[in-house]
Amino acid sequence: MNLQELLTKLETPIIIRPTRRMTQGELETYLDEAADILRGNADHSEFRGYVFALPFYKRISDCYEEEVRTQADALAKAGMPRDQAILLARDLSA
Repeated sequence: MNLQELLTKLETPIIIRPTRRMTQGELETYLDEAADILRGNADHSEFRGYVFALPFYKRISDCYEEEVRTQADALAKAGMPRDQAILLARDLSA
């Protein structure tokens, strides 16, 4: 069965997108439209507060993961099994 036969049997056909790369302008327009859909009726200035907070949360998360990795490596180097070292490094109450 070829692609065309498969597409004709589908109730809702799959849209095949072109394989060319988007231009910078097309990408910006696409992302603006996606942001409008996600934002809904929220005001731009109101929504900006949520968006600006995301990089800070991402940085905190990355620092935490790096610290866990460092602690787990140290524990594993001291002879603890790797899976236990990761669990202990993630344990905030220890």
